[in-house]
Amino acid sequence: MTSVEPRTSPVKSWLVAARLFAVLTVATVVLLFGTAGVLVQQNEALDLHGTGALLLHVTSGLLTLTLAFLAWRGAVSWIGAVVAGVLLLLSLVQASLGSADSLNLHVPGAFVITAMAVGLAVWLFARRTKAD
Repeated sequence: MTSVEPRTSPVKSWLVAARLFAVLTVATVVLLFGTAGVLVQQNEALDLHGTGALLLHVTSGLLTLTLAFLAWRGAVSWIGAVVAGVLLLLSLVQASLGSADSLNLHVPGAFVITAMAVGLAVWLFARRTKAD
């Protein structure tokens, strides 16, 4: 007799992907904070900070897409996709405020982005979804 392994539903796979993108987004924010400190104190790591900003655009964009798909399938609330989309937009605005002249806006923006990224990760891992 052959044994048949149960297949993972596509929604479950998308949920795993969303959780992965949420973790990568938080990890990117941590990288950005580390490089920002070096950049401000030693005027170094600008290239790494810029690369981190690009990574933040990519990870938050992919998070937005996966959450939108999950919301469209009814597995999660649309609130998550909206928050991730706002996070992506704020990261783009944040990148435009990265000069020394606008640090008074860049630093508070970093805290808002951090709160949103961590909040989305906690939201995705803490609650049961229809895909679990």
